[in-house]
Amino acid sequence: MIYFWGVNLLVAVAAGFIALLGLAVETGMVDGDLLFNDAMNQLMLIKRDSKR
Repeated sequence: MIYFWGVNLLVAVAAGFIALLGLAVETGMVDGDLLFNDAMNQLMLIKRDSKR
């Protein structure tokens, strides 16, 4: 996209893109972990209630 705009890719711009990519990956992992924990808690409740 930078190429199409005709903007030079500086080292600072590249470092910013890397930082944004790292933040996106970290946020995705945190969201995935939260969803996984919620799913496991629901499964444990279902299993516990089915034993009664």
